[in-house]
Amino acid sequence: MIENTFGKDIIPQNDTERLEALHRYKVMDSPPEDCFDNLARLAREIFSVPIALISLVDADRVYFKSNMGMGNAKEANRGKSLCALAVLDPLVTVYEDALKEPCLAANPNVAGAFGLRFYAGAPLVTSDGFLIGTFCVIDRQAREFSVLEREMLEKLAQAVMDLIELRYAALLDRSQHETENMEHASYSEKLQAINEEMSAANEELARSRDSLGEANSNLEQILNMLPASVVIIRGYDLIVEMINNSNLDYWKKTKEEVLGKPFLEILPDLADQPFASQLRHVMSTGAIIDVKESPVLFDAGNGKIRETYVDYTYQPLSDLSGERTGVLVMSFEITDRVLAKRQLENYAHELATINEKLKITNDDLFKSQQRFKFLIQEAPVAIGVLHGNRLIVETANAKLLEVWGKQAVILGLPLADALPEIADQPFLGILADVYHSGNPFFANEIRAMLEHNGELKEIFFNLVYQPVKGISGLVSDILIVAVDVTQQVNSRLRVERAELETRLAVEGANVGTWSIDTRTMDIVASPRLKELFGFHGDATVSVSDLVETIDPEFRPSAVAQMEEVIATGGSYDISYLVNGAMDGNKRWLRAFGRMNGEKGQEPDIFSGVVMDITDQRQDEIRKNDFIGMVSHELKTPLTSLNGYLQLLQRKVEKEQQLSVEMFAQPLKQAKHMADLINGFLNVSRLDAGKIHIEKSVFDLTSLTAEIYRENVPLFNSHNILFKGNDKLLVIGDSNKIGQVVNNLVSNAAKYSKSGCTITITCALKDAVALVSIADQGIGIQSHDLEKLFERYYRVEENTNVSGFGIGLYLCSEIINRHGGKIWAESEPGKGSVFHFELPLAD
Repeated sequence: MIENTFGKDIIPQNDTERLEALHRYKVMDSPPEDCFDNLARLAREIFSVPIALISLVDADRVYFKSNMGMGNAKEANRGKSLCALAVLDPLVTVYEDALKEPCLAANPNVAGAFGLRFYAGAPLVTSDGFLIGTFCVIDRQAREFSVLEREMLEKLAQAVMDLIELRYAALLDRSQHETENMEHASYSEKLQAINEEMSAANEELARSRDSLGEANSNLEQILNMLPASVVIIRGYDLIVEMINNSNLDYWKKTKEEVLGKPFLEILPDLADQPFASQLRHVMSTGAIIDVKESPVLFDAGNGKIRETYVDYTYQPLSDLSGERTGVLVMSFEITDRVLAKRQLENYAHELATINEKLKITNDDLFKSQQRFKFLIQEAPVAIGVLHGNRLIVETANAKLLEVWGKQAVILGLPLADALPEIADQPFLGILADVYHSGNPFFANEIRAMLEHNGELKEIFFNLVYQPVKGISGLVSDILIVAVDVTQQVNSRLRVERAELETRLAVEGANVGTWSIDTRTMDIVASPRLKELFGFHGDATVSVSDLVETIDPEFRPSAVAQMEEVIATGGSYDISYLVNGAMDGNKRWLRAFGRMNGEKGQEPDIFSGVVMDITDQRQDEIRKNDFIGMVSHELKTPLTSLNGYLQLLQRKVEKEQQLSVEMFAQPLKQAKHMADLINGFLNVSRLDAGKIHIEKSVFDLTSLTAEIYRENVPLFNSHNILFKGNDKLLVIGDSNKIGQVVNNLVSNAAKYSKSGCTITITCALKDAVALVSIADQGIGIQSHDLEKLFERYYRVEENTNVSGFGIGLYLCSEIINRHGGKIWAESEPGKGSVFHFELPLAD
């Protein structure tokens, strides 16, 4: 029975389902297991607490799968254990000072002789989301528990849950294997009987096949002699059973491409044409289909269509029982005949049309000549005619006189006399060139200074000078058409000035702008936006040009969101990585935008801004790299410590005498790990996410020899040798250099078989200190050698060795920070040699 001491409900609503999830793992009351105990011991060391528990919360009790530091206790009452509270929350439950928690005031573990003051428990969460237990640490002293410590406890809880899942999978696999063996024996007996029956059937089939082959050969020769295209098609799936060469030429296929395959699989471009349905109709009804001049359209590739025409007949075919099973298709290609007939009909139609238009044109020509002068005078634009090389003003409508600021008295005068103010302007030269060359002149928003009421006035025109040739073929007149666009030009200049001021303000904030006409997908992009995508600021770019620079991983989502906003409206907000189109630089960009339009109309302008967020993303990457380096840094001393403890455990099991010296190395590794943890928690010792180097003068030979002695008992399955006698003084961080040597020796052991030799050499070469670690392992491919020291790079063939691909990267970073060099030499199947060199101390 549960004795609830917490003053609140400790039974979750889904407790029945939670208990079912717990019991399916069959871990309750199971014997102790080293893998769980090792994790509990590790937690005590990491968090420096006297007690670490792996608990499973049952209906009325809490069972301890692992108990480190709380005597021989195997379980506790659910109503008294703080683990009952920890399974109510998917996050880490922390009580830094239990005496200050109202719900714990009556708990006997807190108020009683046990004296619990600090508790932190991370829930064990199953794959389907049930909280079945906790990984908790306990102290009799109040203490603070940081965010980083909470994250580390969560990861340990995840590791425990992974062990429970693996244990459960192993139990299921063993049961399933026994059932499969029984079924296999039964299937084998049935399979033997079936094989005997199939053997007899195959002999009969072989005899029939020989006779059928001879008949098919004779039929094929006859079909190939026919001038028509012939094909035999069988069944509802329209399988091609036989075809002659003429039909193959028409389809542009080979026998291998068609025989035994469905008609629509051979010619998928005919799926939307009537032939497949007609073939099935003939088989189902027995009707004969005869069609003349039928179009047949084939996909010719490159977006082109091959248009052909045929006369064809579909004749039903029946088997010996009279059942219709196929269709005999006979066809004649008549494409040339149909196209020639069509062309002749088109020519006749075009000739009749031309004759009709010619008659109408002659009638209209007379009327046009009569209307021409009237239209010039009444036209809403300025129109005039200049005659001869002196440019006599022969005609000028009222609009042209108004624009020029003149009266009708100028008619009959040379243009230079009619408009003396244009003498120093380009118009007389342009008109002379049009007259002599016969080429028209077009200009938009051309500027002119014309005299109006005694004052010069600035006017802008859209202008056409069109030469008019006489019967001799020479230019006799020049037609002038001018539109006054002064007001529009002035308005546009004011808008451009406003846009320039706005763009300068936006680009001053390092932001690019864009505007897309969604009807044409034409884009107006600011110079800064082009530069953010890796183009020159004055380059001409399209929407597809910009989309092409987006990294393929992000491109589909960016395009999909843009299309959704254009289709449905709303806002656009997305971040993605771009590869600079011209500079090749990678940048993280964030784009904001929305659809815009006139009030009461459908929006058709998609506009917005883009900003560079590369620095923010790099900060996130540096943070993730730091976490990876922390994990890898802790791994090396923890591996060594685990090895020494296993060695001590074996000696204890054999009842061998232990000496004080045997504890020296484990304590040294434990201190090393504690120093690493303190260093990681001290952010001031980090430089942009990289480990700080504390340099001093030390003997590289002595350091390497010491690491050799440490690794001999750790890797006693290998023959480890050391070569090096001379003292080599270098300047650097001895802990970090030791980490490099340890990592390379550990890799040599992991990638070579038991009994192989690993040679550690420390020597002077070419005035530098050289350390080499050679193994007799599996070796490395040449294409992997050049990428070996890149971050997260792992050799694909070595999937049986765990890791994150960061060890050699860290080694490279450490050696580079010391001004040294690191490289590898290898040949597949013949082992590898890793070298690094360091400059000597002065």
